[in-house]
Formats: sequence, C-alpha cells, structure tokens
Amino acid sequence: MLLISTTAIAQRGDRSNREERENRIETLFIAYVTDKLELTTDEAAKFWPIYNEIKQERRALEKKKRALINEIDDNMQAMSDQQAQSYVNKVIALEKEINLKSFENRSKEIIAVIGAKRFLLLKKSEVEFRRKMISEFKKKRRRD
Repeated sequence: MLLISTTAIAQRGDRSNREERENRIETLFIAYVTDKLELTTDEAAKFWPIYNEIKQERRALEKKKRALINEIDDNMQAMSDQQAQSYVNKVIALEKEINLKSFENRSKEIIAVIGAKRFLLLKKSEVEFRRKMISEFKKKRRRD
C-alpha cells in the first residue's frame, strides 16, 4: 500500500498540488507509524495530538529561522561586525528554542502514552518511512 501510494504521490509533480501531496504523505506516515507502533485507538487519540503539537512548533521555528537566514543573506554585504554578532545571537537563540521543542526533550509526554520501547520504535519508524519515501521518489525520477 505504501509503495503504490507513494508512487501515485510522486507522479504529481505539479506545484499547485504540493499541499495535497503533503497531506497524502502525512496520511501515509500516520498510518505507517500507527501500524508499526500497534497503537490502540485510545493511545492514538492521546499520542497524535502531542506528536503534531511538537511538529507544528518546530515547523514554525524552522520557518522563522529560514526567514532570519534570508534576512541575513539580504544584508550580508552592508552588515557591520556588530550587526553580524546580533544575527549570530538570534540564530543561536532560535536553534536553542528549536532544540527545546524536540521530540527528545518532550519524550516523557510521549513515553507516558506509548512506553519507552515504542518510543524507540517511533524513532526507528520515522527514519524508515523517510528512507522509503526517498527511495520511491528516486525510482520515480529514474522512470521519468
């Protein structure tokens, strides 16, 4: 199912369908992780809100960091050392905040729902899913 679905997703190269592709990938990911962790309905109802909250917080911070990097890039030529140091401090502060919002730093919340062993399985499943997706996209490119 995963291979067929990812192939169908990979075939939609149109940027206007980007959000739709992301939603489909997210749906596949949820199904994949739920299956791998063998989450009960009750566990899934508790686990996914925590997981999604962490992910949304990190995405917002990563977006903020990308905007800051773009701002730095735009101002690099005219920047003084003092301004550069100010940007360094901002980047470091954002990276610290991103790290604080990590799954590992909030692992106790997740472990309270799914247990330590399945937390490790979650980390493994995230990597496996990414590898499978990358593999499918590479296969698609070779066919095209």
